[in-house]
Amino acid sequence: MATYRDIVPVKKKVEDELLARPGVTGVDVGTKIKGGEDTGQLAIRVYVAEKKDVSAKQKIPAEVEGIPTDVIQLTFKPTPAMQRLTEFGPQVDATQYATLEGGMSIGPCRSLYLEPPEVPTAGNYVFVGTLGCIVEDVASGDAMMLTNFHVAALDNGWTVGDTIAQPGVPDGGSCPTDVTGTLQRAVIAGTTAGGNPGVDGAVVRINGRPHRCSILDIGDVAGTAVATNGMNVRKRGRTTELTQGVVQSVNATIVVPYGDGIGDVTLHDQILIRGTPQPNGVFGLGGDSGSVVVNGDREVVGLYFAGNDAAPGMPEGVIGVANPIAAVLAALNVRMCVPKAKEKLEKFEKAEKLEKIELKFEGKHELKEVLEKHRFKDVKDLIKEIRKEFKEPKEIFEGGPKEFFENDPKGIVEDKPGE
Repeated sequence: MATYRDIVPVKKKVEDELLARPGVTGVDVGTKIKGGEDTGQLAIRVYVAEKKDVSAKQKIPAEVEGIPTDVIQLTFKPTPAMQRLTEFGPQVDATQYATLEGGMSIGPCRSLYLEPPEVPTAGNYVFVGTLGCIVEDVASGDAMMLTNFHVAALDNGWTVGDTIAQPGVPDGGSCPTDVTGTLQRAVIAGTTAGGNPGVDGAVVRINGRPHRCSILDIGDVAGTAVATNGMNVRKRGRTTELTQGVVQSVNATIVVPYGDGIGDVTLHDQILIRGTPQPNGVFGLGGDSGSVVVNGDREVVGLYFAGNDAAPGMPEGVIGVANPIAAVLAALNVRMCVPKAKEKLEKFEKAEKLEKIELKFEGKHELKEVLEKHRFKDVKDLIKEIRKEFKEPKEIFEGGPKEFFENDPKGIVEDKPGE
């Protein structure tokens, strides 16, 4: 039986020919589904807009070079949220946060005039997505917000300096009052320099607002990693907030319709994620675009930008698609931001201090007074929250601060104090 390594080169060899067939929306390698059940058999999976009778010439072959195929009805779309300027309404997390971190609502101040069939009613539309995480410009060291091209730049009419608000305008943000930064770079491409995977990304220079190298509901960013099949992941987005998923493919080539001005873009070597709990756990919806996808160690593996349309047996948003984070960082010339070592050490020492207080006064009335003195209402929860970020003190440095921060191969940089 062919292995995953055997099949991937065959998929790459034939994917352009398959994608050229009418109605094909994507190609990847994964397990074959039969009768709604996962057979466990590896196959070249071909996604189509609609399963229907076609001519023999257009029909997807049952095998390609001895590798079985699986035809799946599924289409993909970018996942910002948009509203007409006259139709504002309440959203899921429209909070204005004093300190910027990943997982919150952001959006451009400018609007786009859209007409049917892109939208039901012609008019000026404003857009909103998610601040994925904080990154740092390689050249200047400036702190930046990472999100998608289609969230911050919208279309090819963008310019450097376009203003971005938190929360986004559809979520009640106003311009210039809530402007938090200016657009610096934006990339949308099927492949990037050096044959790297496709990217839908943008970075926004922060205008002095306080920020943290962390993600709401997840915690401090620990660095970056490479996604692998079967990896458990999660993301925090403006709309569906914290969701879980499992990586199903790391080599997906999909066609994403970006509308007038940009058109269809075929993005190569993307990460496909299925939301959990299965069968129909939603991973992301409109407004979640720009979220970063992280593994169980809080390492960023991807930048979420698209999901599936509703299909028979598959509700909207069950499948999420993400750019590999290494390609995103390279294309935008930025590095991942993590909290500096001093802050991590202070957190660890705080946890140890709390544990000593708890042991000393456990079961005694004096514990309440001690906690009130230290302004801690629930010591157990606070210890648990801090402890989950690292197992041992040595994880703070991993060979010493200099080695960890200056020689780290993943391109991690420290957060700067006071920013």
